[in-house]
Amino acid sequence: VAVEAVLYPYPATVIMYLYVWVILFGAVMLLPRGRVLPAAVYAGISGLYGLCFGILCAPVQAIWFALTPEGTWSWILAGLPFDVIHGIGNAVIALLAPALIRLLCRLEAKM
Repeated sequence: VAVEAVLYPYPATVIMYLYVWVILFGAVMLLPRGRVLPAAVYAGISGLYGLCFGILCAPVQAIWFALTPEGTWSWILAGLPFDVIHGIGNAVIALLAPALIRLLCRLEAKM
């Protein structure tokens, strides 16, 4: 978020990310520690996070653009297709993560 604050001149994004990433961190910290859960659990959390991303960002967008409640709902609904893509992408990456980690470990061992 700090790097983004330096690189991009759009402060609303930085404000959103300051709390949106904390919400994801909090959700992950609620998971049991010391054991690896099935990939489907991580995929579910990642997918839900991606799906809810636009809704989580809506309050800052509403304030930043001085949106009415109707305008805020319109903004959320207009972004819903992107949130669905975001959620599906997150879930697929989370499902592939264990295989990718094993592959990287094997490649690292060969080096």
